[in-house]
Amino acid sequence: MSSQRQNLDSKSCESSQYHIALFPFMSKGHTIPLLHLAHLLFRRGIAVTVFTTHANHPFIADFLSNTAASIIDLAFPDNIPEIPSGVESTDKLPSMSLFPPFALATKLMQPDFDEALKSLPLVNFMVSDGFLWWTADSAMKFGIPRLIFYGMSNYSSCVAKSAAECNHLFGPESADDLITLTEFPWIKVTKNDFEPVFLNPEPKGPHFEFILKTVIASSISYGYLSNSFYELESVFVDHWNKHNKQKTWCVGPLCLAGTLAVENERQKKPTWILWLDEKLKQGSAVLYVAFGSQAEISTEQLKDIAIGLEESKVNFLWVIRKEESELGDGFEDRVKERGIIIREWVDQMEILMHPSVEGYLSHCGWNSVLESICAGVPILAWPMMAEQPLNARMVVEEIKVGLRVETCNGSVRGFVKWEALRKMVNELMNGEMGKEVRNNVKKYAEVAMKAMEVGAGSSWGTSNYSMSLSRAVGEEINRNDFGPLFRKAGKKTSLIELMMHAVAAPKSSYGYVVNSFHELEPVSVDYYNRQGRAVACIWVSHGDFSKPTQGERNRVGEVEGELLVGNEKKESELGAERVKDKRILVRDWLDQIGDAGIPERAGVLEPL
Repeated sequence: MSSQRQNLDSKSCESSQYHIALFPFMSKGHTIPLLHLAHLLFRRGIAVTVFTTHANHPFIADFLSNTAASIIDLAFPDNIPEIPSGVESTDKLPSMSLFPPFALATKLMQPDFDEALKSLPLVNFMVSDGFLWWTADSAMKFGIPRLIFYGMSNYSSCVAKSAAECNHLFGPESADDLITLTEFPWIKVTKNDFEPVFLNPEPKGPHFEFILKTVIASSISYGYLSNSFYELESVFVDHWNKHNKQKTWCVGPLCLAGTLAVENERQKKPTWILWLDEKLKQGSAVLYVAFGSQAEISTEQLKDIAIGLEESKVNFLWVIRKEESELGDGFEDRVKERGIIIREWVDQMEILMHPSVEGYLSHCGWNSVLESICAGVPILAWPMMAEQPLNARMVVEEIKVGLRVETCNGSVRGFVKWEALRKMVNELMNGEMGKEVRNNVKKYAEVAMKAMEVGAGSSWGTSNYSMSLSRAVGEEINRNDFGPLFRKAGKKTSLIELMMHAVAAPKSSYGYVVNSFHELEPVSVDYYNRQGRAVACIWVSHGDFSKPTQGERNRVGEVEGELLVGNEKKESELGAERVKDKRILVRDWLDQIGDAGIPERAGVLEPL
């Protein structure tokens, strides 16, 4: 195993109530929120071990320099044909078209990861990025509960899942026609709000392979940690938790972790902060402009952005990638009194929190949206990729904390001319609609701060932080609810793999055809159909030989329905026993044909 350890002290882990392993995906946008989480965990007396790669180690070590968190470096795979040597983060990829092979290649790190887990002090649970799907197998192997971290909003997760499961994306509509969602009738989307891989009724290729692996891994994990706060998207948090086995817990906004801690003393302010200080002295409002580290913007579009900013006459701070240098002849000289161009990584939260910044022209990556909301800065939405179009809809249409740029052809992915950009920049910074969304975002900023208050906030509801998180693996989900296959690793890896595929297969299927009839089990059929599972009829019994655990019995008892029938031998209690709510529990041998005439009968909904 090729690994490097820093501050790994078994005694320090043993002395803490909890020891948590964190494994962020190799991208700053995915890494930073989990490092904020590490800070919060550490400040609450929890031992933290962070996994990363050699090239990503310096950034993480610097971020965690004021903690005793342990860092374990794993060797990133060499000789991946499509990936340039030395690239260990998506931020360094020459093109995002290389993301699928990069993400799939991370699987080769699993042997080193497993070896490292073996030597660690007891890990109470693991939080790993959803893109690192293979960590679910490692967690199962070592009996470690795994929670998934996805850097997405609950809104975009629910909307995407609803659109896919209801087959909204395969209809005759054009790519830019509005489609009303069945589950959320007030929300309208277009096919262009989704990546092409989701629009193919018969998807294939490395991108789909990667997505399928993450779905399978999610189905055997304990739940999700969401970098959000309940008050921001309560409708979608509640919807997800009602309709999905894997629940989500809001633990954010994690970007406020730094503001809740004692800030590091800065020896010298960077030039852009000094520039913002000067604008504040002048009483001049500033528009912050940034499109993330991965968006690929054409030279033609960059030039129109530059002209639009210049013609808007507003003050702006624009962060661009080093390779994005074609901004037009003499542009930087012409705008030097009211515009500054930055070509390096910046602390975005520090910029947004600066009192001179009053607007943000953003790609609507979820981290950026959260940071802008927490800073009370309204957004001019210009989505570029991934789930950003859905985030933009949330910003503009759902919570109304921003406006949207206008493309020349009306398409979500259309070109934005400089005249349209100038118009919307001025509206955000000086117009009536800008004032309205500015007032809205400031209200959410106050709620966000309260959500992170220790002992009071919705995201951290107890002063004992370890108890707050332990609910995700203790109170809410009991390991006894799972069969032996999921409780112990064993050596039956082929069976585990089979079960993973069996769980995931229905998610990509149209529905079920079951040997039954509706009049026999109307309650069960209606229940399944309400859950988004297209099913005709179903009757499942756990048979004569299995021995359900008490946790499994409890889970069955929680199933909604007017009538519930089980088939279970128990010598101490034979015969039929009526219980409330029109449910029947049969604790004796059941003639599945002869007893079919039980009035209003409903079958057990899941095999045990």
